[in-house]
Amino acid sequence: MRILNDTEIDQLPLQPLIAAVRAHIIADAKGETVAPPRHIVGFGNGDLIFTIGGDQRLAGFRASQTFAKPGHPADDQVIAAWNRQTGEMLGLAIGNRLGALRTGCIGAVAVDVMAPRHAKTLAILGTGRQAETQLLAVATVREFEEIRVFGRREPALTAFVERLSARLGRKLIATTDPRVAVKEAEVVIFATTSTNPVVEAEWIAPGAHVTTIGPKSVGAHELPMALASGARRIATDSPQQIKVMGAEHMLFGSETYARIEHLGNLAGSFNADADRGITLFLSIGLAGTEVACLGAALGAQA
Repeated sequence: MRILNDTEIDQLPLQPLIAAVRAHIIADAKGETVAPPRHIVGFGNGDLIFTIGGDQRLAGFRASQTFAKPGHPADDQVIAAWNRQTGEMLGLAIGNRLGALRTGCIGAVAVDVMAPRHAKTLAILGTGRQAETQLLAVATVREFEEIRVFGRREPALTAFVERLSARLGRKLIATTDPRVAVKEAEVVIFATTSTNPVVEAEWIAPGAHVTTIGPKSVGAHELPMALASGARRIATDSPQQIKVMGAEHMLFGSETYARIEHLGNLAGSFNADADRGITLFLSIGLAGTEVACLGAALGAQA
């Protein structure tokens, strides 16, 4: 049984992790996974959050917490994986890197499935951990001629662009104007912590793919409602997680809510170039994708 830390995980190639996440999403759409909604236990000053899941080979969980604020040195999680056939505990991941990369991998699968095949311009809205892992993963599955990054705070924006430019080996374009960031972009990824829309719906190019990350509730969402209602196709990685949110979900009760599809059902069949119009992906965190990532990470470490 091995234990991986953030430094080891950050050195892994992303292709195996993305492939494992893609397979798990497709398997979930076929009913071949165990992937219940996350379980939250309150402690007054914060929560422990358990995401439990697996497939026909692996079983495991992720435990995270809300006691420490995101980005705090104590913002640690644990991910564990077992072999279902033998009962052997395969390993653990300690820290926060694998959880963030797993979300990036989900976003990469969505872009690969739903974005125009020859998309050349990517806009990333946000400069935090999720923006970073989305960019790293999406750049693994698609090649972009231009990558723009929006951030409201110039110091954080500059640091993000310099760090990711060095890592990707290419120049990124920084802007504090969200309209400039998304203008004619064919892929737009919302990775902010804003509880209010950060763009106007009409700024998004016709035929663009849009991703928004994390549970979005009524009165607290970075995505304009008009963009969601105008989307040609809408998908998520975990319809069961959206369902358990009930009336709290930003789209609940709308015609748009009824059109949400499982991303796994689109993989292999959806043609973004033929089915023109804006596509929207609601990334919410399918249970078991963390376990799939850990299994792939342990394989890469073997």
